[in-house]
Amino acid sequence: MSNLHCSVSDCANNSQDFCCRPDIEVVGKCACGCEQTSCSDFQKRQGASNSMGGTYVPNESLDIHCEAENCSYNNKGYCDASNVQMTSCSSHGHADCKSETACFTFKMRQSL
Repeated sequence: MSNLHCSVSDCANNSQDFCCRPDIEVVGKCACGCEQTSCSDFQKRQGASNSMGGTYVPNESLDIHCEAENCSYNNKGYCDASNVQMTSCSSHGHADCKSETACFTFKMRQSL
């Protein structure tokens, strides 16, 4: 499990800068930088409150499935980083869709 801090305040799964999901998936199979990754579980917040239903208990630690094969923290499809930062990467500072999120912790794997 990784400690996940999420500053994507426009996500319906976000509460107090933490994710309320039990796990997330970072996508960007061929990513070479954090801007080429995104959170596949992002869902745009509708209105002032979460509209997803269910519980909204922030999880400080959760499993992160990782598709980014070039990330040095990817260990057989799971993130090995102890602390992970998800952020919005849009030019206006807000995320409207999954592609406007990014794993800021992404670190390019060193070639052998």
